[in-house]
Amino acid sequence: MKKILASVLALAVSCTMLASCGKDSEPLEVGTELTLGKEVDTDGEKLDDLIKEIEDGEFTMEMDVSEEGMSAYIYATSDGDDAYVEMNVLGINMISLIKDDKGYVLDKESKTYYVTEVEEPDANEYISGGEFTKAYEIEADGEEYICEFYSNGTTEEGFIFADNGDVIGGCSYDEDGKLVLIPIYITTEFDKDKVEIPSGYKEVTEEEFTDAMLGNLNF
Repeated sequence: MKKILASVLALAVSCTMLASCGKDSEPLEVGTELTLGKEVDTDGEKLDDLIKEIEDGEFTMEMDVSEEGMSAYIYATSDGDDAYVEMNVLGINMISLIKDDKGYVLDKESKTYYVTEVEEPDANEYISGGEFTKAYEIEADGEEYICEFYSNGTTEEGFIFADNGDVIGGCSYDEDGKLVLIPIYITTEFDKDKVEIPSGYKEVTEEEFTDAMLGNLNF
């Protein structure tokens, strides 16, 4: 499971911090007003417990962030052995999947794919949101939750936890110092239908695939 988790988190961390929630929770909606309350003592245990749960089971993560000058969409699902990751940043779409210990990279535009080796990354490099700083009670839509904040040395972002330990959103401060919601949602279920090469896709070499991808970009 750790090699899958590390691959997914390596991708997700490049855009924003990781958050997660279970099937019994609902994500906070975009535009939800957030209000911090009193500081509480969690010592980062809520995120630690969440990471352990993801490492031991199935999950599906979906994140869609659109801001001025930047847009990012990530969809990732895994059962610990097989995995699917789709990422679209600034209009550039990338899809990779792992099935039966083989890696595949797909291009929707040309309907092609190539086979690649599955490498074993270091999961410990990615399974932390950074250094835990503090935790607060937080109000959203009239409900009370717990928010743990983490710092990576340059920015500080939070994870909003429901009562059952699920994360139903992330948060960060905008340029005006206002706390805003980061819309992220992860369920502890596996979307097995994604881990298949779609019908009509053609296998090509990595060089042919790269040429096709470059031909679809507009510079």
